[in-house]
Amino acid sequence: MELFLGAFMIFPLMGLGFLLSSVALYFTLKFFTVAHNSFGTALKVTALAMLLSLLASGALGLLGFIIPILPYLLSVVAPFAIYLYLLQKNYGLSLVSGLVVSLIQGLITILIGGALLMGILLPLGLGAAVFGG
Repeated sequence: MELFLGAFMIFPLMGLGFLLSSVALYFTLKFFTVAHNSFGTALKVTALAMLLSLLASGALGLLGFIIPILPYLLSVVAPFAIYLYLLQKNYGLSLVSGLVVSLIQGLITILIGGALLMGILLPLGLGAAVFGG
């Protein structure tokens, strides 16, 4: 029973990742002084990017049963292209600006996510090492 309930921990982690990515996008665009920057738009872009990337990767994965290698290579590039397109459409960014914003936002998300992960796991590991549990 405990293992089964542990499988549902992915949903809060996905929600945390969604919020973290949206906050990072909002502040990255604030740094670049983009005109139509609101947190609601950042949430919308992140949600659409997650959903469309999931659908595109799933469709390319199914296509991989018919065509051997090409869909798997495209499924690596497709989420990034979708995200870049959504940035350009919703914020009116150029291709180079969109690339820079998406790379900086991704880096910020990874760094903050890693810091949160270490902030959670490090005390748990130290507690287990000290108290033998």
